[in-house]
Amino acid sequence: MNVITYRKGLKYQLTEKSTIKLSFCPPENIFTDYVSFLTDGTLINAKGYAWNGPSGLAVDDDHNMGPSLVHDSGYQLMRLGLLDLSFRDEFDREYHKLCELCNMSEVRAGLEYEAIHALGEQFAKPQKEKLYQSPLPDRVKK
Repeated sequence: MNVITYRKGLKYQLTEKSTIKLSFCPPENIFTDYVSFLTDGTLINAKGYAWNGPSGLAVDDDHNMGPSLVHDSGYQLMRLGLLDLSFRDEFDREYHKLCELCNMSEVRAGLEYEAIHALGEQFAKPQKEKLYQSPLPDRVKK
């Protein structure tokens, strides 16, 4: 019998590559299968990248879906230990700026920023990823 291994908690998946130039950069290039963060500030999410979107009480909409992709990517790099936790503030502030650039009201952008900044630390700290397994038969009987 085969076994599949999977993650829980991801709601969205890119259907094509996403690239954005951030206002800050890492000290060295970071490459993973789905996220790259380059020393010129370019953040690249590969086709197929999955993330959980806006968290908490935030409503998932056009004002914060793109910003949540950027924010979740940065936090994932920190959780993996590939980016120092000092970048958490940068990603939180970038989320706020991106929400405003996506026409979110200043009040709502400020509230969402305050929420992720106050509650997000636990999601940025390096941790062993929890994976789940489930059986999958080798074949279907005729």
